[in-house]
Amino acid sequence: TLVGLERAVALQHEFAEDLKIERSRLLALLSAMEFGVLFVDHDRRVVYRNPAFCGIWSIAEDAPLVGESALTIAEHTTDVSDAARVLSEQIEVALSGSRSSREVEFGLSDGRILKQLAFRVDTAGAGKPGHLLIYEDVTAIREAEDKLIFLAECDPLTGLYNRRRFDQQLNFYIDQARRDRTNVAVLFFDLDEFKSVNDHFGHSMGDAVLIQLADEVRRQLRRNEFFARLGGDEFALLANDINEVELQTLAARLIGTIAEMHFSVANQRITLTGSMGVSVYPDHAAEAETLMVNADLAMYQAKEAGKNTYCLYTSSLKTSQKHRALISWNDRIRVALKDNRFEVHCQGVYGANDGRLCY
Repeated sequence: TLVGLERAVALQHEFAEDLKIERSRLLALLSAMEFGVLFVDHDRRVVYRNPAFCGIWSIAEDAPLVGESALTIAEHTTDVSDAARVLSEQIEVALSGSRSSREVEFGLSDGRILKQLAFRVDTAGAGKPGHLLIYEDVTAIREAEDKLIFLAECDPLTGLYNRRRFDQQLNFYIDQARRDRTNVAVLFFDLDEFKSVNDHFGHSMGDAVLIQLADEVRRQLRRNEFFARLGGDEFALLANDINEVELQTLAARLIGTIAEMHFSVANQRITLTGSMGVSVYPDHAAEAETLMVNADLAMYQAKEAGKNTYCLYTSSLKTSQKHRALISWNDRIRVALKDNRFEVHCQGVYGANDGRLCY
């Protein structure tokens, strides 16, 4: 019996040592984690918190949190923002939740974005469950996501929406207008003689012109208007559920805004004008691609009318037929290049004195 007791005691010491080692490993792991960890028992008192939890909430690592009520630990935060209030609110929500797990994301006044994961932890034979709360600072992740969204949907130069996002919005507006039996107007414009700005003053000046134009127009937008840069000096604006008077007023205001812009380059003051084409769903087209083509045609109608103006699409004008022919030629040339249907002809260049072939 004595030998058996000695073996049992030795085994117990061995188990205790193993538990101590495992506990040390677990604490080391929790301490090394970048996630804030908070254990709360069934009486809502803190059982454990790791250093990352204190770091996230600006609480001193030597603060006596263990044994305190979880609802009062926010009083230890030294953050000058609203961290204490937010922490108290989120802990209260987590501990009062009936679900076994809960995830919530919230922002602080200092710009940080935190995520809280709350889990109910059942203690075998103890009856009432405790809670495990995990906190993560996801500010950098959300900023990276926002940047990716910006790169996918926005023009990096002007900050306006790009062609891809514009096409999506146009289709959305058309579907909405089809259901509600309203209309959608496309106002497509570019800058007259913009190429000369790049040629004479450089592309950096051209970029400055585009940025200023985007800012000037953006200030005048209303809630139901969508503005985008489609490429180069081409811009487009969408307006849904707009009557004819409002549409003409909007077009005239945009053309006037462009004409009133002034730029100073090398002690020279330059002004630019814009030409705009307007097409309306469902009057001028029933789908997005044709609507954009008609707005482009109307813009060329405005250029032929003298520039610095806008023109509502009219299929009867000769410009439409002429521009449609140009568009078709682009496609025909691409097809001919692809199918190797071009023939190369050459003419010799001969010297006037001796008549020999030079080139």
